[in-house]
Amino acid sequence: MLQDYIVKFAAGDQGKLDLFDLVKDYYNHYMAVNFKGTAEFSKKYSLDEKEKILNGALLKEIGALANIDAEVLKKNSSVFASNPLLQWATFAVVGMVTDVILPDAIIKSTGYYNDVRVIGYGDSASWEITPRDLFVVTKASKGKRLGSLQKQYQGQVTLVPEDHLVSVYVDLYRVLAGLESLGAFLVKVARSIETQMSLDIYTAFDTAMK
Repeated sequence: MLQDYIVKFAAGDQGKLDLFDLVKDYYNHYMAVNFKGTAEFSKKYSLDEKEKILNGALLKEIGALANIDAEVLKKNSSVFASNPLLQWATFAVVGMVTDVILPDAIIKSTGYYNDVRVIGYGDSASWEITPRDLFVVTKASKGKRLGSLQKQYQGQVTLVPEDHLVSVYVDLYRVLAGLESLGAFLVKVARSIETQMSLDIYTAFDTAMK
């Protein structure tokens, strides 16, 4: 299930939706090969083959967003590498597909003790908190028919997310020329954010238990 803002970004374009599926499958395959991940992935292609397919699909989508034909990009890499619109499109696509990976990754790594909510940029989330304390038991006698009445109420906690930033550098010319893998770069960005989010969750959990 994709987040609403990602679906809106796709705008019904099957090519974008297929790209999202490629990214998730490549990420799951990469994690299985390199970190013994257990998520399912297609076995139709090897990891290296998927990397080439994903790189091609990413460049095609980047070119479409920048209104530049992907084949023209490949043939004129040095010309387009300094194009500010292409630079913006590259990180717009990378940012969006990173958001496709992260929810599943965080749920798999911390979901057994953590409630994960996926919301849009600028939104907040709220949780209904069930009381954890037990009822007080009082001593009774045959002449006492009723003790103190007790009622518990659920509470509500609202969380306003804190923005996090990861600054990275990629040689766009080498990416366009096929000398660097945008897919491998994307996985490293996603793993970096996932690791920091997991650390934040561990820290909050440890603080709450003290």
